[in-house]
Amino acid sequence: IACANVANLLLARGAARRQELAVARALGASSWSLVRRFMVESLVTTAVASILGVWLALAGARALLRLAPAELVALGRPELDGRVLAFVVGVAAVVAVAFALLPALQARRSDLQSALVSGRDRAASSGRSWGRRSLVVVQAALAVTLLFGAGVMLRSLSNLGRVDAGFAADRVLRADFRLPAGRYPRDFAVYPKWREVNRFNRDLLAKLEAIPGVRAAAITSNHPLDAGFTNSFVIVGREDESAEFGELKTRMVSAGYFETNGVSLIDGRLFTEHDDAEASLVLLVNQATVDRYFAAAPVLGQRVRFWGLEREIVGVVANERMHGLAEAAPPAMYAALAQAPQVASATVMVRSDSDPRALVGGVREAVKALDPELAVFRVATMEETVASSVARWSFTSRLLAAFALAAILLAALGIYGAAYLVAQRRHEFGVRMALGASRLQIMTAVLGEGLALGATGVALGLLGAWALSALLASLLFEVARFDPTTLVVVAGCLLGSALVACARPALRATRIDPARVLGAD
Repeated sequence: IACANVANLLLARGAARRQELAVARALGASSWSLVRRFMVESLVTTAVASILGVWLALAGARALLRLAPAELVALGRPELDGRVLAFVVGVAAVVAVAFALLPALQARRSDLQSALVSGRDRAASSGRSWGRRSLVVVQAALAVTLLFGAGVMLRSLSNLGRVDAGFAADRVLRADFRLPAGRYPRDFAVYPKWREVNRFNRDLLAKLEAIPGVRAAAITSNHPLDAGFTNSFVIVGREDESAEFGELKTRMVSAGYFETNGVSLIDGRLFTEHDDAEASLVLLVNQATVDRYFAAAPVLGQRVRFWGLEREIVGVVANERMHGLAEAAPPAMYAALAQAPQVASATVMVRSDSDPRALVGGVREAVKALDPELAVFRVATMEETVASSVARWSFTSRLLAAFALAAILLAALGIYGAAYLVAQRRHEFGVRMALGASRLQIMTAVLGEGLALGATGVALGLLGAWALSALLASLLFEVARFDPTTLVVVAGCLLGSALVACARPALRATRIDPARVLGAD
């Protein structure tokens, strides 16, 4: 888009100065000196622009580093590549030289008499040439493509923000810890009666709940947006069909998990502190499990066997979107942590009355008080976790929006240049007004030139938008690939920009004095 804009401006400048160049030739200037003059001016302009562009690129790289999601930064920090920079500057130089050379060569073929007679109207009328109009149309088409991409990504991000995640992320802090097997033995011969592990979890919960500002606390094998693991299972009494059931998402959670994360109880009861290793084994399932496996029979009281143990379903809870906000909640089951203690790491979750970050020190101290050698890691709020889960949508949206803004500004500049050259047809407009044309008709002529270019760019940009939508299809959420609403908004933005860009040249054209124009002839 930028190259098209540079080319358009160079062509416009060359056309506007054709009279000057023709006079210079008549006064003895050589053709080569005219060509050299154009090339030197263009190269100097390109050099200054390149320096400014490098500065903007450095600033852009720093901005990308702040906006990019952590998983993308892990692949490599955004930085300027010398080869890419050399290629871009080279392209700019080639465009500058090529499109500066063309007007100079045209000036060589211009004679003094025709240049003086035609004057500025000759230069302005050349602004209607297919070359310059085509460049403006290309700019507008590319701007529409980028605007459409930014539009559908922003709509997807907005839709994700309205998704019911099944849990409340506000004012919740999470942190991971791992109990070493040496001090916390895990003998599967007596599972789930792991005394050391269960004692640590019970004591840690007591300390967490005693921290000032903590409303609820829990320990879980996986936080709500952690995909975790799945298990095969058998519904007792339905062994034959259970072979076709597949696997269920499995969570081990303490009694306060659902209160801490704001997960609603739909039927039955939640876990309590009495659901320990000595009590009857119990299980909770989410609504997705009920819909898939228990639609024809009451779910409460059903028994499910996994890991060689039978557990009774005592409650049904709301669905949590464990694979991220963009994917539907999978069927899942929850075992009481004391009856299914964690094998590896576990996650502490606390709900605060205010800023959850203020609880970080208290959580660390609670763990340290029980075992000074344990480390607390991956500390984050659930709001940060949710934001991270939509980071690729957010980053792509911002990136496309930035490019789209630059594109529409450049496209508007190109349309402004085209409309300005139309407005310079002073002789033509003077004659029209002398013959009775109103100022409104003159304004309409100038505005129509710019809007026609914008409309043509919109039409071609729809093809680019269709191609871009195929690349973005995997990132769209509840938005049609070729979303008509976004297309209408994008077309309106481009045409509105074209109208604004043409407004000043159009007003200038209406101020032409027919008597002065005809008197000058």
